Amino acid sequence: MMARTEKKRGDLPIKGETPQPINLPPGCRFNPRCPYAFDRCFKEEPEMFTVEPGHGAACFLYEDFHSGRLARGRLPGE
Repeated sequence: MMARTEKKRGDLPIKGETPQPINLPPGCRFNPRCPYAFDRCFKEEPEMFTVEPGHGAACFLYEDFHSGRLARGRLPGE
C-alpha cells in the first residue's frame, strides 16, 4: 500500500524545471520557478534560516507571507 501524502493548506504547485547545478541562475536559485520572484530575487541569494527544527527556508518573502502582510497572488509593492 502506498503512503498517502497530505497536502498542507496553502501549498503551491511548483512549476517549471529544476536548473542544472552547473548552470544555476543568479540570485535565488528558485527564481525561475517562483511566481512571486521580484527584482531582489534575481540579484541576491537569500540566506537559509531555520523555520522549525529540521526545516529551513531561504526566501526574502517568507516573513511577509506568514505574517499576512503579503497575500498569496500579490507581489511586493502591489
